[in-house]
Amino acid sequence: TDTATDSSSYFGANPQIDINKVTVDGTNSGDGLTILGGTTIGWKYTVTNLGNVLLSNVAVTDDKGVTVTCPKTTLLIGESMICTASGTAIIGPYTNIGTASGVFTDSASHSGTATDSDPSSYNGYVVISGYKFYDTDGLGGDKTANDPGISGWTITLTGPTGETSVDTGSDGKYSFTITQPGDYIVSEK
Repeated sequence: TDTATDSSSYFGANPQIDINKVTVDGTNSGDGLTILGGTTIGWKYTVTNLGNVLLSNVAVTDDKGVTVTCPKTTLLIGESMICTASGTAIIGPYTNIGTASGVFTDSASHSGTATDSDPSSYNGYVVISGYKFYDTDGLGGDKTANDPGISGWTITLTGPTGETSVDTGSDGKYSFTITQPGDYIVSEK
């Protein structure tokens, strides 16, 4: 009896990629930060090859059109890299989604793309403030050291979310924090 054997094997490629995106404001980073509108902010995208094959053509995109810069386009098995982007904080809630992708091509030129997405958010604000004071020097305009503040004067802010009022402090100062975009009117009552 003649017998013959011929073994055959293959490697089960499993391309996988992971992205972890956070908002960066100076030395603070995370999701849900409160950030002063109009300031420069950044985003950090940590991209990791979780699969069992090398990934090429690795790229990160952002759903709000933010330009993302990555230091390389290839990730070895288990390797990570940090990509970055920057922009200007807006007033109100903001969320954007980073998406990472990488390609694996086998020896028969079959390719597969691994993708993953992760959102990050912040809430932008601005402060409107001023003084109610007696213009004792007759110069008009801004408060000077000679102009005493008027305390207890009611100042009202009217905007898209309604009306709110504060009383001036002992130095005549008032302040409103705005977290929604829109037109606002400051008035006295």
